[in-house]
Amino acid sequence: MNTTLGLVVAVVLVLLATGAMAQTPFAGANVGQRISPDDARMVGRGGWGMAVADTTHPGFKNIASLTYLRHVVLKYTGYGEVTDSDNGTDGRNTSGVYSPGLQFALPVMKNRLGVTAGFSMNGSTRWDSQDASAWAVGDTIIDGGTVVIREGTRFKVPLGVAWRPVGGLSVSGAVNLESGSILENFNEGFDSVGVDPTFKETKDLFKGTSFTLGVLWKPFDRLSMGASWTPAYDLGVDRTVTVAGVTTRFKDSWDMHMPEEYMAGFQFRFTNRWQIGADAQYMPFTEFSGNDDWAADMEDEQMLGFGLERMKANQRRAGLSNLPLRLGANYHRWGYRVGGEPIDEYTVSMGTGFAFGRGLGQLDISFSYGVIGDMDKNGVQSDVYRMGVSVTGLEAWW
Repeated sequence: MNTTLGLVVAVVLVLLATGAMAQTPFAGANVGQRISPDDARMVGRGGWGMAVADTTHPGFKNIASLTYLRHVVLKYTGYGEVTDSDNGTDGRNTSGVYSPGLQFALPVMKNRLGVTAGFSMNGSTRWDSQDASAWAVGDTIIDGGTVVIREGTRFKVPLGVAWRPVGGLSVSGAVNLESGSILENFNEGFDSVGVDPTFKETKDLFKGTSFTLGVLWKPFDRLSMGASWTPAYDLGVDRTVTVAGVTTRFKDSWDMHMPEEYMAGFQFRFTNRWQIGADAQYMPFTEFSGNDDWAADMEDEQMLGFGLERMKANQRRAGLSNLPLRLGANYHRWGYRVGGEPIDEYTVSMGTGFAFGRGLGQLDISFSYGVIGDMDKNGVQSDVYRMGVSVTGLEAWW
């Protein structure tokens, strides 16, 4: 095995063992917090990557781009974040490490046909809250507290193929094995002697299949455009509810209807090293159904990201002028409302990277600062600082 791929595997094994501790308060509601599996290169330039057509630095956001592969590729993406949240009366600092993406691709025919598989996290909820409470029982007031713990992850395993039938036109298709779970614990504890605490646990398991079609068009060397479409699909939900103290346990099953997803983007290289690009995403979550409590607060999800990138130099130069440089901005409207108003997220980012020897891979780093929500509209606001790392390893196929 190439030493580059050995490094990739080592990083993956270390970081996959690290779990997230907490997120923003918004992750404690509805479908949780949307997690982007974009690699650090894409994040650094604002999140665009639908139109990547790079033989040594491939992207997986649009599987159609994998027709340009010349090597076996293994890519790992992870990031850490620190969040400062405020609800107007008190604040809370949280931190966590995430491993949202692991992808593998193989060029069956160089520059013509490629296949891929991987793991892609697309949603997460990790939040707990504790409040002092009091209950009136007859003429007696019982003091205590209520603790709510919510955690879970939604993810998919894409299995795809990309083919370039003619010239600069590539198409792709993928089957996405969707899965995940959300676990909620609701505990009420009492200070009074002789009063037993109550406990309720709800666990939802998700399972389903979605499909994604993609296209990449490169009319000439400096310009490429990409798009993808995921039709609406159903997720099967199996719920188990356990209530302690009453020794009650029951199960239920139903389907949760997820909306279709549209994504599109472009990139244009205007000099030998400088290029610009943008991506857009749309999911009509107002068409969501299957959970009445969630559906009542759904909002159409939208994303727009754009940025500028100076690519790495093809010839060695002194100092920082040899490194890539990325700058970007991103707007994201979440798929549900809090406080009766939509959640808007604004992010600015920057990044760079380091190429491995003989062009067999890349280490990319991104730094970003984002503001989620608005105190006046949502009743809570979070400042998020993130650092992302992606490792891409290449291995000769033949």
